[in-house]
Amino acid sequence: MVSSGVALTAQFPDNKTIPIIPSFDVSKNWNVAAATVRYSTTKLLELVILQKLSEIVSPDDVIITAVDPGFTGGSGLHRNLAAPARAIFGLIKIFTARSPKEAAWIYLDAAAVRGKESHGGFIVNWDIYPLHPAMYTPEGKQTSDRLWDETMKELEFAGAPDILRSISRP
Repeated sequence: MVSSGVALTAQFPDNKTIPIIPSFDVSKNWNVAAATVRYSTTKLLELVILQKLSEIVSPDDVIITAVDPGFTGGSGLHRNLAAPARAIFGLIKIFTARSPKEAAWIYLDAAAVRGKESHGGFIVNWDIYPLHPAMYTPEGKQTSDRLWDETMKELEFAGAPDILRSISRP
């Protein structure tokens, strides 16, 4: 899974909202700051899904890993910013960004080198990092369970719950 290190510091202001998923459709007070919070929150939710999938699926069948490729140049990531901000990010990319080839090596490491050791893990800078601290708390686990249940309900039309049951660990 393609992720981002911002998942580790994400704030999740809607974590008590029931249901969770529709809260992402609310666009009041939408601005760059809100978009930044939303981006990091969705990356956190991706780690929640990663954790749940890795508990269900055996690493003997599929290795499920999230990878942060780091700040990578050669993409259109900042294409919608105003010209001055694009220029600033362009300069930052010149001096600090990885090339797409360098970023790709991290995926290769996760898929071919790490193997089962990375199952359910989050690889950042070639190291396996702990997930977001909130995911280890009782409240975070409750939120994770709610998100998982909502996601499975959203994907019922595609048979996702049945597919997961068919490949679940014994």
